[in-house]
Amino acid sequence: MCLDYDRDSLLQLTVGSDNFPDSDQLDKSNYNDPRLYLEKCEACLKEQTGTLGELNVHRVKTLDKAFDAAIDVCEWKKALDYGKATITPYRQLYPSPHPAVGIQLMKIGKIQLYMNQIEEALDSLKQAEKILKITHGEEHPLYDNLLGLLDSCYYKDEL
Repeated sequence: MCLDYDRDSLLQLTVGSDNFPDSDQLDKSNYNDPRLYLEKCEACLKEQTGTLGELNVHRVKTLDKAFDAAIDVCEWKKALDYGKATITPYRQLYPSPHPAVGIQLMKIGKIQLYMNQIEEALDSLKQAEKILKITHGEEHPLYDNLLGLLDSCYYKDEL
């Protein structure tokens, strides 16, 4: 047992304890209001900041849940911020090429397209295309959807 009170309290602050927000405790089905769920995700992220590292699996899961929650309530700026924050950890945690990275990039690119961030959308979608072409194949409906998003970018870029 540590004699230093601050050190003792930090050691007791473990993932899954009542004192620490665990991403697995964020069950979307427990919330009838999607905005309330987003607020809970954000509160959890705030508590994790400074305690959990960028690559901590619980922090990444919480970011991902906040990303999806922000999409559900059409908070595109928040969704984009949370989605972008997941990319570096995803690339570190998943082997390359991994479909989760490709799908995440596709979702980010789609939001960027909706926000008229055409160059950024093209970059994200091209990265997604390289991955999903390998992981899903050119005949997969998701890949077709991605090509449609790329076409939309090219069309908007010409306007």
